[in-house]
Amino acid sequence: MIENVSSMVTALKARAASGKPVTIGIIGVGQMGTDLIVQLKRMPGIRLGAIAVRNVPNAIEVAVANGYRRDQVV
Repeated sequence: MIENVSSMVTALKARAASGKPVTIGIIGVGQMGTDLIVQLKRMPGIRLGAIAVRNVPNAIEVAVANGYRRDQVV
């Protein structure tokens, strides 16, 4: 599996360059959901499309704390 990482990075960079990133949805913003959001923000070619939660203000706080502009969060 590790040998395929380079080709995956190349493919993700190509998606970023083409303006067609892979869109990911997250359920929950506990420790694992927050960790995923942190990593997604650092990966070219992948974007966070949605967060499904019960506590909306908490999800907004996590998104803003990880570099998403408040006006990007709906």
